[in-house]
Amino acid sequence: MNWFEIAEQIEPELRKGNLKTCIKRVTEELKKMPKSPFHSVVNFGFTNKIRDVAEYFNNFIRKEKERIDIKAIYVEMNGFDINPELWFFDLFAYESFGGHDNYDWLEDWKSEEYESMTLTGLEAIQEVYAKYEDGEYDDDNDFSNARDMCSLLIVLYFQDIIRQSASLIKGLKLPILVTAHEYDFIYEYRKRNKMTEDDGIVEMIKEMDEVAHQIKHLFKDKPLYKMTVREALKSDDPIENIRNEMGEKDIQKLYSLLYAAISEVNSAGAGILFDRYSKEDIETMYNQYKKFGAGLFCSAIDKIRNLMKEKLGETYSDDDYFNLCDTEEYIKLDREITIQYENMCKEMEDALIKFARQNIDALENNT
Repeated sequence: MNWFEIAEQIEPELRKGNLKTCIKRVTEELKKMPKSPFHSVVNFGFTNKIRDVAEYFNNFIRKEKERIDIKAIYVEMNGFDINPELWFFDLFAYESFGGHDNYDWLEDWKSEEYESMTLTGLEAIQEVYAKYEDGEYDDDNDFSNARDMCSLLIVLYFQDIIRQSASLIKGLKLPILVTAHEYDFIYEYRKRNKMTEDDGIVEMIKEMDEVAHQIKHLFKDKPLYKMTVREALKSDDPIENIRNEMGEKDIQKLYSLLYAAISEVNSAGAGILFDRYSKEDIETMYNQYKKFGAGLFCSAIDKIRNLMKEKLGETYSDDDYFNLCDTEEYIKLDREITIQYENMCKEMEDALIKFARQNIDALENNT
């Protein structure tokens, strides 16, 4: 498959924000191709410190808020494949958000010119692109397909470092769209994920049920959205349906925590847990998933913990952790874990089902 077909295939995952899924898929496709200098991209990643990138965003937002009411930000990496000497990105601010149906609105930015930020960490790959552009590789070797797939992977790497950095922007409530020049392969980041259509339906039904509760003499039947855990386990989407019924009991909160772990790993990888959850929460996730057979998840947590202990010791600050995330050693480990992440999530889902079956009575809302 060529890069365009792969991009179309993974675009639904991109829309969901599942960059790890996209990176894994493109990496696998690149590895299927005849060996080329472009294959070495899997050993590298952008090394800009995510706190520096976040501060770059903060300064831009502060500056533009003095002029306009910002409703969206667009982040564009330069045409890197034909400009190997320097890779950088620019920010653009908008007074309205035009969505994904048509990107013509991106041409109507309202922000003033702002200094570009240079991207670091892929200099070795920049040299590969430069040699390719200069015709230094043997004419008998057609590296064009590998080059195209490598380029798609670089776009995803770029989107991922922006995702990581944007998570540190305080008070961010507007969407950030991210891609490279001449790519319509656009990732949208929101600090608070937009409610999915299914969640919207659930919320709407719950609101209707609240009205029904207030005038319950008109409604004799059980509200339609209610589902027991036993019923949910027999449904097409048991994990999600059980999650929708969880309340404030300790065992229900535990289920919700384990569910959240799957969501985080699925969208951003196991490492993100150390940013968003306490050590106690991670230990709880670890113990429960170990108990119910999610070995890949536990192995990933062990590897990350061991690296953190080796580099940071037993106690560390948020800054220490984020600095570690910027190192080549951590990036390499994260890539190794990412390769297994689909199987990891499947194991976690199976383990959560086992957890629900073992605690079925306690999870029910009528007990």
